[in-house]
Amino acid sequence: MNNLTTLCVLVAPTINFDDLKDVKVKAGQPFDVKVAINGSPPPTVEWFLDDEPLEPTEDEELLTPSTAKEAQLAVKKADKKHRGKLKLVVKNEHGTSEAECNLVVLGKSTQLSTEIRSYLIVVISRRFRQTGSN
Repeated sequence: MNNLTTLCVLVAPTINFDDLKDVKVKAGQPFDVKVAINGSPPPTVEWFLDDEPLEPTEDEELLTPSTAKEAQLAVKKADKKHRGKLKLVVKNEHGTSEAECNLVVLGKSTQLSTEIRSYLIVVISRRFRQTGSN
């Protein structure tokens, strides 16, 4: 008769703090944050921005496709509303682990679009002609 024994080690969740660093991204650009996690049983993953929970959106603008070994947050288009303190919380029945970083969304480029530049050139030219002809 064969006796088979299974050993199940239960471990409180952990976060690889080196993976969660401050994030700087330009407005309108996509970004994602990937952080190695561990725990047994596999921990649940929650993301917060300024202590408000971040939930996946129907239009998939914000996704949280996490696995048992990696917590992930993905945003298709960074916006100034995404600025703030980003917090990752992982938990299982044996404990909780948290890590934070800053999320900085930089303003869009200060370069003017071609359309706006063309419009301004026309307006300035017209005004110059009007004042120059007096």
